[in-house]
Amino acid sequence: DATLAAGHTLTLALNVSPQTSSQDITLFNAASAENIITKAKGTIINPSLRLSNRLTDEWLHELDLSYFTNRAPSDMRRLSDYFAPASANFESLNHTVFKSEQFLLRDRVSFTKNLGACQIRPAVSFTYRNFKQETRFLHNTYSGGLLNSSSSGYSKQKGKSLVLTPAFNVSYRNAFNIGG
Repeated sequence: DATLAAGHTLTLALNVSPQTSSQDITLFNAASAENIITKAKGTIINPSLRLSNRLTDEWLHELDLSYFTNRAPSDMRRLSDYFAPASANFESLNHTVFKSEQFLLRDRVSFTKNLGACQIRPAVSFTYRNFKQETRFLHNTYSGGLLNSSSSGYSKQKGKSLVLTPAFNVSYRNAFNIGG
């Protein structure tokens, strides 16, 4: 937090979360053995900024900016050995990349009025959200070491939203706080 002037505060934050997972499973039955190996690795990054302005003792203005990004590639290998009847081994390889981005802007103005032991707080918030998600995948199957089939795909989703939200809170000392 940095105080810019009396009643004006700027807050910067950076959240980083590495994501890693792996799995190795072997399944047996009378006719086959199957080995499944999955690995995924990615990082979530979320920088944010908040500017809080105490305009008067009763008026507060808050502006929040936030960006979220995640890129998570994953791989899965499935190897099947068939015992009876004897046949070629079967192998399946999947590679997927998931990407997500989101920008969020929230602008909030609130008014606080103390009426004896009661406090009222009307507010209005404006929120803008812009997001994009992409998924790419590649799937190959092999039989007896030879490529049997191959497929790939791509999907993309994009969206924007604007929301105006009024709010009103009433509280009485520490006994209750009703808001909506």
